[in-house]
Amino acid sequence: MHIVMKLSSRTGICLFLLLVLGIGGCVSPTSDAPPIPAETSAAAPSPQPSLTETTLEIDPALFARYQNPGDYVDMLPVDGYTRWFTVHIPLSYDPDTPMPLVFNLHGRTDTAFHQQEMTQMNAKADEAGFIVVAPQAIDNPPTWWGAVPTEVGEPDMNFFEVLLEHLQADINVDPARIYATGFSNGASMANRLACAYSDVFAAVAPVSGGHVGYYDCEALYTVSVLAIHGLNDSVIPYEGNQNNPLVHDWVEAWAERNGCNSVPTTNHPAESLTLETWGNCNGDALVALYSIADAGHTWPGSDFAIEFEGTTQAIDATDVIWEFFAAHPKTSLTPVQPSAAPTEDAETAYPTPGDYFDVISSGGFDRTFKLHIPPSYEHGSPIPLVLLFHGRGSNAFNAEQYLQFNPLADQEGFIVIYPQATGSPTTWEDLPGESESGVDDIQFVDDLLVHLSSHLSIDAKRIYAAGFSNGGGMTNHLGCDLSEKIAAIVPVAGAYYYWDECQPSRPVPVLAFHGLSDEIVPYEGTDYEEYVNLPEIPVWAAAWAERNGCAPESESESKGGVITTERWTSCDAGAGVMLYSLAMDGHNWPTTTFGGLGTDPITANDLIWEFFTTHPMPETP
Repeated sequence: MHIVMKLSSRTGICLFLLLVLGIGGCVSPTSDAPPIPAETSAAAPSPQPSLTETTLEIDPALFARYQNPGDYVDMLPVDGYTRWFTVHIPLSYDPDTPMPLVFNLHGRTDTAFHQQEMTQMNAKADEAGFIVVAPQAIDNPPTWWGAVPTEVGEPDMNFFEVLLEHLQADINVDPARIYATGFSNGASMANRLACAYSDVFAAVAPVSGGHVGYYDCEALYTVSVLAIHGLNDSVIPYEGNQNNPLVHDWVEAWAERNGCNSVPTTNHPAESLTLETWGNCNGDALVALYSIADAGHTWPGSDFAIEFEGTTQAIDATDVIWEFFAAHPKTSLTPVQPSAAPTEDAETAYPTPGDYFDVISSGGFDRTFKLHIPPSYEHGSPIPLVLLFHGRGSNAFNAEQYLQFNPLADQEGFIVIYPQATGSPTTWEDLPGESESGVDDIQFVDDLLVHLSSHLSIDAKRIYAAGFSNGGGMTNHLGCDLSEKIAAIVPVAGAYYYWDECQPSRPVPVLAFHGLSDEIVPYEGTDYEEYVNLPEIPVWAAAWAERNGCAPESESESKGGVITTERWTSCDAGAGVMLYSLAMDGHNWPTTTFGGLGTDPITANDLIWEFFTTHPMPETP
């Protein structure tokens, strides 16, 4: 039996939640959270949606519904799971006249009903004349996993495909005026819908959203985008965090796709409000960003506030969003701006200093990476190259933002490469033996170095690697298995699954950082029965010292009990080993918090570059 309920009051909504779905919907949800959990231990299983099966069947007699104005709760079986949603039909609806449709998507841990109350989008629909559909996410807590462009999001993407077909069959929807908005994780989902269904959605308006994998957007056609974000957002920070990009980065990515002006027009409608508009886009599209100085993680104009975040009345997001939607129907299917494909000419593949995103083929897989070339680079004058590896669940773009190596590269004159891992969550294959996925990350790095060396003037004696967490483990692995090309390595908070099998072809200089309070990759190692275990960090460092032929006894120095530096000296080929043990640090890159316990007075980047400069590849005897 397919269930359709027409609801005329909050009592009816609560009764539906309690009796039909077995959940409470009359209590405000807990505070929202970023769309993707922070990096977890490399030994932990990948997060997966915990979906609930359903035996509901669609009753053909109920196909003709939503014919009267009002509020409905409906269910659809999709891929064997129950998916439910609300439908608001405005008072002005005429079944013979096409009407705009707006998807209104709640945040993580929230419900469709609370999203309705927070945004007051249904009241706006009655005033302006459009239909509102508020779908409900699955999992516990409710999460739009479709915001992630990987297989973990497929159930949500399939749901929206079925839902769109269902709604267009039963409601007279104007196909040129289908829109999506959402809050937080729901904003991320709205952005993902624009990428996946750019032929359907005319415009999207993400509010306080984090956009994991925004660079993987597969949009084929232009889509107008309005973003709204508070500068004081501590849940999904405006300046980004490990899981989410800088707001400007993903907005500018849409401007580039849409072929808009590269420099926005900036206005200040109010003291706390900045509006940036990227105009002259292809297909009459527009990209705009409201940045609100006094706003946290909130829906501006709403009376509902996330705990500790507060709200703002600088603008009414619901009014602004509908005004933007009404002005931007999809008048045509205009292809997005094609990305510049790399050439095979060594001098023109990366023709000028700057930032590039590129792809190569390695082991039968397309592998991507980010590249930063300093302003001082001149083709024909070889300079050093530094590989920087992100952690598990993160990506190359986030590594670029948070490691902040590009300014140092510009100052010191070296190239920075941010390779991208594979899988869901993204993971460097760092376990001993052959990967179950068939991905060979060591081969990828080797192929990447060959590719880069054929297009850029790189000093082969000064190629280095550093990385964080699972990326630190990958850095360690490179020191073991690609020591003929990597001059020195610096893992930070590294997870070293591959260590006692390590057999480098030469002594490799090693500098490492690790927090004593690291709960994700414990300083004292792990002792799991079902997983490969991690070594104690000092034991791991001592193993490198032994491989490098260093003196057996290390030299230790403590600074106020906060930083302990341990050095192994008198090593073969000058390949010293140094370990910084940080008493107050958790799982973080020193001076940059990645969700650990804090930062440290030392600056890792400066120490890393100083170490690299003093450890080029030794001369071959």
